[in-house]
Amino acid sequence: MNYEDVDPEIVPLLRKFPSLAFSSRSKVAVLKLLMPLLAKKTKMPAEVVTSDHDVGETFVRVYQPKNKFSDGALLWIHGGGMIIGTVGDSDAFCSMVALELGITVFSVDYRLAPRYPFPIPMDDCEAGYLWVLENATRFGFDSKKVALGGDSAGAGLAAGLAQRLLDRGAQLPIGQVLKYPMLDDRTATKRELDDTTFVWNNTSNHFGWKSYLDAEPGSQNLPEYAVPARRENLSGLPPAYIAVGEIDLFFNEDKQYADRLSAAAVEIEFNSYPGFPHAGELVSPEASVSKRFQSDLMAWLQARLQPTAS
Repeated sequence: MNYEDVDPEIVPLLRKFPSLAFSSRSKVAVLKLLMPLLAKKTKMPAEVVTSDHDVGETFVRVYQPKNKFSDGALLWIHGGGMIIGTVGDSDAFCSMVALELGITVFSVDYRLAPRYPFPIPMDDCEAGYLWVLENATRFGFDSKKVALGGDSAGAGLAAGLAQRLLDRGAQLPIGQVLKYPMLDDRTATKRELDDTTFVWNNTSNHFGWKSYLDAEPGSQNLPEYAVPARRENLSGLPPAYIAVGEIDLFFNEDKQYADRLSAAAVEIEFNSYPGFPHAGELVSPEASVSKRFQSDLMAWLQARLQPTAS
């Protein structure tokens, strides 16, 4: 890792950011106990009302702005390398989107590997997505204007779910919002990348994929949809937005996936950010590049979920 490659505004807070390595079940268990102590409590804005609803074996959190001015909606999937994370990790982001875009935002919880490997996490996300569509009237949005997205592992789950929905002939989301998505298990096999990146390194990446796949990363004959980048035919997928930092472990796999989407005639906007580490907007939210990262994503979402003209 080289701090000289990092955007100067991010460096001071990045140096203080916890460096967590996930390489075994025991380490994950210990870190799960420590993470609530390290996490900052999100203060929900008074203008957004939240509620939790049981869906199957898990639940969906709903963020409803008091001033709703769009008939669109967003279903979000939190990150955490498939092995950690909770719906609460996305409270700040989901409430911000609800407030600024005037839409209803949903965040789905899902069971985590290694206890619950594929397909259980994706099954939970699919159940959440279908529940959102079924409850469009209840929450006052157009079921045909639901975007699907996530960050990191959550973005990988969103991409895989979009593929599964396409093949099943189900209603597709209006777009995929993929923040630095975890898309390709084969990156984890490149052990020369271990300890070369900030926030999420390839040691953790290897354990995350191994836990989720219940197999070694890079194995042959992996289940369909488990690894979005392994899909050969990407045609017919919903429009996609991919954003990733150029020093992120996932940069190359994300760029390759974006290029393949474009070659398959899928509408794609790919934005990369020099000096921006994985989850850089969480590490240093006030940095100029972090603000640009967030505003670019919001602009793409707003263009697709803007109010329908009466």
